[in-house]
Amino acid sequence: MQGVDLFEQTVDPGGSFEISTVNLIGEGELTEGLKAKVEIHFIDLYNRNPTSTADEVRVREAWLRFGKRIDGLKAFDGTSFYVQAGKAPRFAKQLTRRLESYGLWGTAVNRFEEIGVEVGGSLGKVFYWRAAGANGNPVFMRDPNALAGDNGTPDRVDLERLADSPYNSGFPILYDAQANDTHLGGRFQVGGGLGFRVVSDDGKKGIDVLGWLYRRELADHVAIEGPSTAATSTPSTAFPHALSRTKAATRPKPA
Repeated sequence: MQGVDLFEQTVDPGGSFEISTVNLIGEGELTEGLKAKVEIHFIDLYNRNPTSTADEVRVREAWLRFGKRIDGLKAFDGTSFYVQAGKAPRFAKQLTRRLESYGLWGTAVNRFEEIGVEVGGSLGKVFYWRAAGANGNPVFMRDPNALAGDNGTPDRVDLERLADSPYNSGFPILYDAQANDTHLGGRFQVGGGLGFRVVSDDGKKGIDVLGWLYRRELADHVAIEGPSTAATSTPSTAFPHALSRTKAATRPKPA
């Protein structure tokens, strides 16, 4: 293509010393039964996409929750109910990451927070349920390792400037990118889940199984922050700078 060899490369080969992120977190109970959290990331190197052009300051979480939600491998003390609104992780996200990376599945569908409403609770001491409605995050592409890479940036769209790109493409997969739309209209995502949790009396052993399903309709294209061509690209002309807002590198561990 225009005399330029096209290939995928590790995002940023070699070693480096870097500060990946600085996080400001505020969390607590405003009154009995009403909890709030705000989390802001600065630099956020491993979550920026494209790595060189995306915002370096981002609100990752901002939500209010009324009622009691018991997360992690902790026993329920009876039937409960809660309502949560704002920008928060999907209820299906594994909040405690046990590997150096999020893995392919954790990157593809549950990595980033969504803007919406969630309700749920426990049914007795074993079963629990979740339901949610949200603006689905844009579908984009990134390398599943630490750095997302540069895809859709001016340097990589204009092949004559390809050598000037500060980062390579990586080996990208499709994934739900970060939320960038607070408009509560148009296509909407809904989801639900049912699970059961059993924990030993001493709290040291247990099992937690959750089955969940999300549904949404994909838009033809949508503008997202960072890539220069996302606003005008469609799946048939530029795979796939942005498909919807509704539905191997070697680096240190991501934030």
